[in-house]
Order: sequence, then structure tokens, then C-alpha cells
Amino acid sequence: KTVNGCVIKAKTKCVNADLKGADLSSLTPSGTKLSGANLSGANLVNADLAFADLSGAKLSGADLSGANLVDTDLKGADLSGANLSGATPVGANLKGANLKGANLSDARLTKANLKGANLKGANLKGADLTRVKSGGITGTPQSLPAGGAIVRGGYLFGPGVDLNGVDLSGANMKGVDLTRAKVKFAILTNAKLINAKLIKAKLFEANLTGADLTGADLTGADLSGAKLKGANLKSANLKSANLKSANLKGANLKGANLNGVSSGGITGTPQSLPAGWILQGGYLIGPGAVLYKADLNNADLGGMNLTGANLTGANLTGADLDSANLTGVTWSNTTCPDKSVTSTGCLQ
Repeated sequence: KTVNGCVIKAKTKCVNADLKGADLSSLTPSGTKLSGANLSGANLVNADLAFADLSGAKLSGADLSGANLVDTDLKGADLSGANLSGATPVGANLKGANLKGANLSDARLTKANLKGANLKGANLKGADLTRVKSGGITGTPQSLPAGGAIVRGGYLFGPGVDLNGVDLSGANMKGVDLTRAKVKFAILTNAKLINAKLIKAKLFEANLTGADLTGADLTGADLSGAKLKGANLKSANLKSANLKSANLKGANLKGANLNGVSSGGITGTPQSLPAGWILQGGYLIGPGAVLYKADLNNADLGGMNLTGANLTGANLTGADLDSANLTGVTWSNTTCPDKSVTSTGCLQ
């Protein structure tokens, strides 16, 4: 299709073209270079603009509903009032884009870059924010996906977002949903994460010193190497979480759910632990603990409740198991106190 001398097809160049109000619906100009083009009010419904260069383009009031915007460069584009409902800007570069009043409901923003974007009055209801990169966002959206929030520093929060390495020290994130979010190496010192959802979140080596995680759901979260010095984890759900090499000095884990937790190499002594749990040799030991290949040589486990614990491959040479409750323990290649290797259990 030709509009004002610009041939709209795949991989063509129409830099700074005047395409205002043009009907380009259902066209497939993927990979085309339309940087700086005036597409304000254009009809781009279901258009295939994957890999296209629309950086700095004027798209105010344009209808991009259902459009394919995979890896499209929209850096600095004016999308104010644009309709992107149901669009797929997967991996799109929206850095510094003006999305004021834009409709992004149910849009797939997976891996999109929204750093420095203006989201004032934007509708992001039902949008997929998985692995979205943010920071420096301005304006308050009209609506966000369930559990979403904009926090200090202009970071966009929601299930699956990418917050690797960001500094959110002292930020108030009470009740936010960061399920499956990437928060590796992030600085969250003294942050408020009360009742936050961090289910299966990647918090590898995150700094959570002094953070308030009271009642937070950390089911299956990766906290290996995390700094939890002085953190409040009271009544937190750490079921099946990975705490290997974490620093728990002064941490409050009173009433926390540690069923299925993996550990080893833990440093620091917690302020408190749930009833029936101990920290010994860098391992959190209690009912339901995962102690796979744990070195518990000479460990004092006398009278301990180890119901449902996984001791597969563990070394219990010289350990005291006298009167311990071993109901439902998983044994396989476990070295018992008498140095025998068993798959059926160590005799008390």
C-alpha cells in the first residue's frame, strides 16, 4: 500500500513519513523503518509491525489494538491516547515513550523496556508484565494488573517483572505481587514487603538486610546467598524455599513455615526460629526439611522431630538420633551413624 509516497511493506524505509490518519490495518510491514513518522490517528489494527523501527514516531490516538509489536523499537515514541489493547509488544523498546492515557489493557508486555516511560492515566488492566524492565517511570496509571504497583524510583511491580540489580532500599512494597519475579542482586535493605507475594521469585544474592517480610509468601523462592541480616520473616511462608548460603544473622523466623526448605552454608544466628527447628552446621533442621546430601556428621539430633524430612544422600556418621521422630523420612544412600549406607532408614 502506498500512502503519501511511502510504500508500506516489509523492510522498507519511510523515515519521517507523513502517514497521519492512514488506514494500515492488517498490513504486514514487519521490519520496516518508520522512525520519526507521523502516524497519529492511524488505523494499525492487527498490523504486523514486528521488528519495525518506530523510534520517535508520532502515534498519538493511533489504533494499534491486536497489533504485532514483537521487538518493535518504540523508543521515545508518542503513544499518548493510543489503543494498544490486546497488542503484543513482546520485547518492545518503549524506553522514554509517552504512553499518557494509552490503553494497554491485556497487552503482552513480556520483556518490554518501559524505563523512563510516561504512564500517566494509562490503562494496564490485565497486561502481562512478565520480565518487564522499568525504572524512572513517570505518571500514575489509571489501572494496573492485579497486584501491580508503581514504587519509589518509578519501578513497575507485578508478577514476573524484572528487577534484577535495582536499588529499592526502604521502599514500601506492602502486599505487592512479585510472583516469579527476577530480583537477583537487588538491594532491598529495610524495604517493607509485608504480606507481599514472592512465590518462586528469584532473589539470588538479594540484599534484604532489615527488610520487613512479615507474612510474606516466599513459597519456592530462591533466596540462596541472600542477605537477611536482621530481616523480619515472622509468619512468612518459606515452604520449599532455597536458603542455601543465606545470611540469617538476627533474622526473626518465628512462626515461619519452613516445610520443604533447602539449606546448607547458612551464616549468622537467627534471632528466632519456628518451634521444633534448629540451625546446626549451616543447615535448618526440622520437620519436612530438605537435607539432600547434607553433611550432618556428629550432629546432635536427639529428640528432634524430623517427620517428613528428606535425608537422601545425607551423611549422619556419628550423629545422635536417639528418640528422634523419623516418621516419613526419605532415605536413600544415607550414611547412618553406624557408617552403614541405607535406603530404608537408620536405626535409632
